Amino acid sequence: MNKSLRMKLMLPILLLIVAIITASMFYMTMKYEDMAVQYLSKDINNRSKTLAYTVAMGLNDANFDLVNYSFKSVQEDKNFTMIAIVDENKELLIEHNPKKLKLDIAKEVSFKKVRHIDNELAVATPVVYNDKPLGFILLRYSLKEMNEQLNSNIIQGVMIFSLFLFISIVVVIFVMKPIIKNINKLKDFALAIKAGNLKSELQLDAQDELGELAKTFNTMKTTIQSIIAEINKLTDEIKNGNLDARGEDERFEGAYKNIITGINTMFDNVLAPLQEISVNVDLIAKGVLPAKITNEDYLKLSSVHSVNSLIDSIKLLIEESRNSANAAIAGRLNYRADSSRLDGEFKSIINGMNKAIDRLVGLIDNMPMPVQIVDKELKIIYNNKLANSINKN
Repeated sequence: MNKSLRMKLMLPILLLIVAIITASMFYMTMKYEDMAVQYLSKDINNRSKTLAYTVAMGLNDANFDLVNYSFKSVQEDKNFTMIAIVDENKELLIEHNPKKLKLDIAKEVSFKKVRHIDNELAVATPVVYNDKPLGFILLRYSLKEMNEQLNSNIIQGVMIFSLFLFISIVVVIFVMKPIIKNINKLKDFALAIKAGNLKSELQLDAQDELGELAKTFNTMKTTIQSIIAEINKLTDEIKNGNLDARGEDERFEGAYKNIITGINTMFDNVLAPLQEISVNVDLIAKGVLPAKITNEDYLKLSSVHSVNSLIDSIKLLIEESRNSANAAIAGRLNYRADSSRLDGEFKSIINGMNKAIDRLVGLIDNMPMPVQIVDKELKIIYNNKLANSINKN
């Protein structure tokens, strides 16, 4: 089996494996990212509310140590890129802004829910104490660490995928190798049958569909051998003169049966007119002139036309010979058979008869005595030369 066929067998399986794993990795990555963003959004929202609560208590009690402590506790998380506390007039009180982000405080405080901005999560939480607004907490949280973790997970997934793909290829090759080997045996066996080699036997160590296919191939070979043996037997019978022999088509089925039936029909169509010819020739040899063959199917053979022509020629030969003999018996020595109606040796026979009569008449003409031949009514039907001379004088 060539490499292209091997690849045709392996490629769909490998593509299916790759597609499933790739789709699974893509789905899990997207799913994990969404879940991570949702989790962080809830966490930041909760931390922002907690910070807003403690800041509200500190501002209400003028306890700025509590405010600073709460602020620094959030600041310890390096993923916060911006932390700001503004009062009710939206004036900045405390800020942690290492990236020097330009803030539009009026715009920032208008967003009450966590939102995704430039690979960051942003939230503005009102600072309220006893229904009294005291300001806002503004937070920005970087997703860089999360994305790095995702990228690391993707790289690990790709490595796992590559390993799994390699293992899959090895497994596929291991599984496909005996299959390909058996297919090669089937191919070689089919080519051997095509070349007319029916001596080989197909042996497959397989208990699957290929094993069943091998049994079918062997059965097919046995059937072909039986057909050949039946044809050879029939040929030998015909060769030995047994023209009534026919193949046993009932031993076969389907198209194989049609082959033997077709051969039998062929022999019937060929031998039947030949047997008719043989009977006619045998009758001719015994001196019996048979009737011409008129069967339309038989007339398709040129040999039948030849036998009919032979019958016509013999019939003409007999007719001309009989006419010549009757004329001679009746004393009509001037009658000659018409040899132009015949050809070849038949024509030579008639010409020979005519020459014999010519010779006989010549002898009679030259006899030294008058010779006359008369019919029953005493009418002269022949005179030799001397008789003619006497009659003239």
